[in-house]
Amino acid sequence: MTIHHFNQTQLAIELEISKSQFSEILSGRKAPNLSLVKSVHDKFHIDGNILLNSL
Repeated sequence: MTIHHFNQTQLAIELEISKSQFSEILSGRKAPNLSLVKSVHDKFHIDGNILLNSL
């Protein structure tokens, strides 16, 4: 298992989204799109079922 230590800005860069978009998702003002969910799955190897159930 790999442990990643990212701050919000670094994670937004890693996911190729703006800091403001990432902030809106974290605050619940905006839902992540499927492309972002797939990116999280691919880059961090998080089970897709867990990600989809969190939407």
